[in-house]
Amino acid sequence: MNLTECKICKTEINDDIAVCNVCKYPLKGTDKEQASFVAKQVIQKSDVEESIE
Repeated sequence: MNLTECKICKTEINDDIAVCNVCKYPLKGTDKEQASFVAKQVIQKSDVEESIE
């Protein structure tokens, strides 16, 4: 069993898992799926920061 680190949350997970258990990042997704995930995270963070102001 090999471990790999999630690019987003840095959790160590089995490298045969397609989606991170912690943050749901699509580890084995296409570049487009991975970029879409990151974009959603940025938008959500922006929405939270605006609501705090």
